[in-house]
Amino acid sequence: MQISIYQERFLIEWLLKPNSSKYNVSLAYRLEKTVNIEYLKEACKYSLDDENFFMAFDKQNKSYRAEYQLDDFIVELDYRASEDDIKDYLIDLINTPFNLYEGPLFRAYIITSKSNIYFILFAHHILGDGPAFRILKDRVEQAYNQLLAGNKEISFFKESYTQAVEKECSFITQEKKESAKSFWLESLAEYPLNVDFPLSTSFNDSIKSDSIHLEFHGDEYTNIKKVIKKSRTTPFLFFAAVYGIALSKYSNQDRILLSYPINSRPKEYANITGSFVNNSLLKVDLEENHTFDKLVLSLNKQRKNSKNHQWYSLNNLVQDLRENRVEDLGDEFFNVCISESLLSTSPLDFKGVENEGLLDVSWSKESDFLLSFLIDLSSNKDKLMIQLEYQCERLKLHLVKKFFTHFRDVLNIVALNPQIAIKDISLLKEEEYQELVYTNNQTDKSYTSTTIHEAFQT
Repeated sequence: MQISIYQERFLIEWLLKPNSSKYNVSLAYRLEKTVNIEYLKEACKYSLDDENFFMAFDKQNKSYRAEYQLDDFIVELDYRASEDDIKDYLIDLINTPFNLYEGPLFRAYIITSKSNIYFILFAHHILGDGPAFRILKDRVEQAYNQLLAGNKEISFFKESYTQAVEKECSFITQEKKESAKSFWLESLAEYPLNVDFPLSTSFNDSIKSDSIHLEFHGDEYTNIKKVIKKSRTTPFLFFAAVYGIALSKYSNQDRILLSYPINSRPKEYANITGSFVNNSLLKVDLEENHTFDKLVLSLNKQRKNSKNHQWYSLNNLVQDLRENRVEDLGDEFFNVCISESLLSTSPLDFKGVENEGLLDVSWSKESDFLLSFLIDLSSNKDKLMIQLEYQCERLKLHLVKKFFTHFRDVLNIVALNPQIAIKDISLLKEEEYQELVYTNNQTDKSYTSTTIHEAFQT
């Protein structure tokens, strides 16, 4: 079975770091014990009965092979230790590295503790991306509820992964590759490829990460939604503009480059599982756009202009930049990210079963990005969840928390005044400003009219 150009990237990176868990993708839930475990297992089997989940990499033929049974994917475990310790247990489980040569590259765990049932789905990114996991979640919900209603004849229409890859290969001609290469090289000419965020340490091989969360609700979230609607933009681009401004204030850069994942599925295969994710780039240019509303308009225009070239492989782009730029580019590229792929924020829609998504455990303990800004724009209309992942051996937690607070401040400022000049947006609160500018600068002294030699004589 042929692989997509986007899967090739994950394979190359795994070959370089086979013990890394940075590309583990997961869903994690805590359910009350009213859940029917046998139905849950059956729902998994119906949902996973798909060629895209039965894969390992065949290094001789450079393709994927499918040779696993459904029972190889679903594992039942008992957890008898304290409920207080289960968070660390689940994080370690979700961060178990995959072997792409041996497989299977997808795992489902049903874990029984003293008080709850924990349901974990995770895979290597080469097998499934954010859209694939949303499709899988929908399938599990539908299958479970149908089984509960007594329906045992369950099937899902599954589009052909092989045909989707063939469609992709026929689309990406050499002419289109050259056109996309020229577009990105011209677009990024002399543009800084990283954000110079204040670090506790310089670049090193450690990519260990941690995360913190932020929640918006009530009047605060209502004001945000109103200004997004008035701005005639998408929520994603609105938050990208705010994120870029906050990064600019911390890095003292007027040009910020954001990496963001895109769904590159062919239109006629929109509901296919598998991995069709590529990373594209968004330029937040404060040299050219001096007010927030103009910055948002520029991002709208930029997104439209790059749409025909956003499929271009990130690995190819990095190689192109190395070949065409004179300066030494080092080992780090595109070190800040923004994404709508925040999973595990909404509960499973299981009839009669109280449950919750475990956002605080369903993340990888490793990340290529210095900062990753993940937004939930789909699961809840009454509140907004944001997760900020950061490389914890390079950034201090207190600085990351402070940045998150300042992001929120910028967001509320532009929500009240979208036409505000960006230079007038201050990260300092009024009392902090007064202290720094006035209180700490009160250096005036009173002097007598005594001459210097007279002062020495006294």
